[in-house]
Parts: sequence; structure tokens; C-alpha cells
Amino acid sequence: MSNSSVLGIGKSRVSAVRRRLLGWAAENLRDFPWRRRGVTPYEVLVAELLLKRTTATAAARVYPTFIERYPDVRALSMADETELSAVLQPLGLSRQRAQVITELATVLHGRGGRIPKTVRALEGLPGLGAYAARAVMTFGFGIRTAVVDGNVERILRRVFGEAVAPDVTRKAVVELAGQLLPRSRHQAFNFALIDLGAEVCKPTKPRCHVCPLRKGCDYGMGRLPHQAVSPLKQLRMGRGESLTALAAKAGVTRLTIINIEAGRTRPRPETLGKLSQALHMSLSELRAAL
Repeated sequence: MSNSSVLGIGKSRVSAVRRRLLGWAAENLRDFPWRRRGVTPYEVLVAELLLKRTTATAAARVYPTFIERYPDVRALSMADETELSAVLQPLGLSRQRAQVITELATVLHGRGGRIPKTVRALEGLPGLGAYAARAVMTFGFGIRTAVVDGNVERILRRVFGEAVAPDVTRKAVVELAGQLLPRSRHQAFNFALIDLGAEVCKPTKPRCHVCPLRKGCDYGMGRLPHQAVSPLKQLRMGRGESLTALAAKAGVTRLTIINIEAGRTRPRPETLGKLSQALHMSLSELRAAL
């Protein structure tokens, strides 16, 4: 793939985004124990499991105790599920988390404790999705891999909004992220995108005045004719979902989605849960996007 082959975005613009984002990363990345030098693929895997449907701050409180009690796949495979649930209790949904983690540990232990080293194989493990699989690849194994969660997707759709229209698929956004990823310092670049989305390029009231990508950002410069489109509609269109298809997958009515997209109603928690599953997002990601 050439540097200018995805969505027609030129090499010079790609280089500028890399330079500005890595410069910002040098001073602004958040510090979490699973980000520190020398972490193993197992420790990154654990972090991704803890981070699902909760905040990084909450996960950071549980992580040290979890790693101390279950330092490797073998120890985790021998964990008592009730005890594991108690460790996970501060994160919420502790019983469901414990069940998934126990299933995952059993699968890995049956494979000799080895964590797979491809995105496809990681995605096939219990409790892991595309984002977590890619995170383990880049942050655990050090293999250059683009990591795209809801925050990163939002940044790319804003910065390159003229090329990344609402109907551009998530797959194309992931390809764009791969194009942007530098050959070296790819971990810092991925962390920077994640943190920028969490701290600066927020779903509502983005802090454009302190954003390192503000120069040349299509959203920040008001160049996007679709900026008034509701966040849910942007998510739906970006994944190529029609109203009818999303309603069927989520088990809600078309009118419910229409009213949410028009801002006429606030989705109930159970509706948000159904939509997050249908859109293949965590509940926290969907809440942040809306």
C-alpha cells in the first residue's frame, strides 16, 4: 500500500499528522502500569480485558492486584471464579467478567499458555474483539499494528472529514489508521491517538484550541457539510448500516433510532446496551460518542 492510496490523502498530509501527533505524545501521554517499559503480552492482554466497559482510571486500580495474584496464564487458569469475581468487583459486571476471563484462561492454558501472535487468532479468543486484538499486537508484541477504538475513529473522521464522509466504512477508517502509522514509534503514535480522543478531541465540546492536529483539521476549520449529522447517525452510516438493519440487529424500532438521531429523545440504558452490541462498540464508547 502506498502512502497516498487510502481515501486519496496525500503523503505530505500524512507526514504532518505523524509529526504533530508524536510531538504531542512526548509531553502528554497518560501513565498507566500496562503502558510501561517491559510489559509482557500477557499483561497487555489482562489490561485490555479490564478496560472493557469501564474507564482506564478504574482499570488501573484493579490491575496491580490482578497481576500480583495471577501473574501468568497458568496462574489465571487455576483461579477460583468466585475469588476472581471479587477482584473484579470494582469494575462492575464482575461475574460476567470472571466467566469470560476464566474461559479465556482455559483456552490459552490448553495451548501451552502461549498468546497468539496474529490479529485473527487473537480475535478468536473469548472476550477479545478487533480493538483488543490489535492492542495486544502493538503494545504487547511490539508489532506495528493500527489500533482503532471509538475515540480514534472520531479523530480520523474529523481531521480527514472531507475524505472520510459519514458513509465511509469503519474498515476504510482502519486502513487509514494503518496508513498513518509510522514505521518507528508506532506504539507512541497509537497511544497518542487514544489519549487525544479521550482528553482533547471529545465527542462534545472538543478542545480544538489545544489540539496538535488543529491546523489542517477539516472539523476544526468548519469544512464539513455533514457536521450537523447526529453522532449516532454518523456511527450508523460509517458502518454501512441502514435504519432498518440497525433496528433489527438491536431489537428496537426504527422510530426509536430516528428519534435518537433527531435529538428528540435520550436513549434509555437498555436501549444503549442494545445499540452498543449492534454497532460492535463497548457501552462506554457509545456513551462517549453520543
